[in-house]
Amino acid sequence: GTFGGSTKTLLAPYEQRRLPLSKWREWILDPPPVALPAVTAIAAPARVDGPPCAIQPGVAPGKGAGHFQRGRGFGKKRRRLDAGGLDSLLRRAEAHVAWLREKHGVDLTARGLKVFHSPKGGLGMFATRRFHPGETLARIPAAALLHAGRVSATAFGRQVLAALGKASLDGGRDLGGGVMPEELLWLYMVWGREEAQACPWFEYLQSMPEKDPLSWCRDDAALRWLEGTPLADSTR
Repeated sequence: GTFGGSTKTLLAPYEQRRLPLSKWREWILDPPPVALPAVTAIAAPARVDGPPCAIQPGVAPGKGAGHFQRGRGFGKKRRRLDAGGLDSLLRRAEAHVAWLREKHGVDLTARGLKVFHSPKGGLGMFATRRFHPGETLARIPAAALLHAGRVSATAFGRQVLAALGKASLDGGRDLGGGVMPEELLWLYMVWGREEAQACPWFEYLQSMPEKDPLSWCRDDAALRWLEGTPLADSTR
């Protein structure tokens, strides 16, 4: 298919921009099979008491259950969303759950898992039945994982590579300075989030954060806070 002028608009900044991650370049055409096992298992101990309660990975039985916890001690508390924002997030999360069931045969509801508003703010994946310690919550097939190799095989991916004039899908692993895997994924995400009918990964992409949670890694002011710590070198 054709994607009109929007593709050219997206590609424009990439003629001058390259990320120093060439070691990932091979992922565009041939992702290592060991990195994408046939089935990925998600296992975490959980405890359910009474009505649906949240699953907190890593909490031992008897310690109680709460919503999925994020790291603490990193500055200001997260701003709570208003009701409208939460409803929008919930609809997108439910659409993703439905996509997982209809396209990949993974029924989280049947497994006893459901997305709810968390009383502590935001959304959480809650248990609707009792889970035993160590019980597998769900199995996600490799086909439900989006990576650069998969994108490069789509009509959009082919058009991106052709427009850049850097590589073809049957050109082997040497891309000759072609688009980086993360750039190809980013372009696909920007396009796919606006194409409900044309993009088969629309529901998946809609469930992702609108802002890059790791954008602080490219902020010089933020990185200065890491000076003198072991993290300072790993972020460069």
